[in-house]
Amino acid sequence: MISAKPVSVSHNRIHLNKFDYSIVFSKIDVTHRLAGLDMADEILVPQAGKIKERGKHHDLLQAEGLYWKLWQLQNQVIDPSRLT
Repeated sequence: MISAKPVSVSHNRIHLNKFDYSIVFSKIDVTHRLAGLDMADEILVPQAGKIKERGKHHDLLQAEGLYWKLWQLQNQVIDPSRLT
């Protein structure tokens, strides 16, 4: 006789294994091009050897800090003379 309990335990183990593998891998991009970072879980913006800003693309743009300035320049949204 086969019970449902072993099937349930096996299913849970498979589910946990999938979850475990998904959190093991990380991707770190070091780039001067900001295109494509809008999907990143977290963006770190360095300046003078320190992390100046960190957050998601949307949040960093709303803050209008260094990341916003770089994004504007790379996308030619505003005149670079306005960024000084």
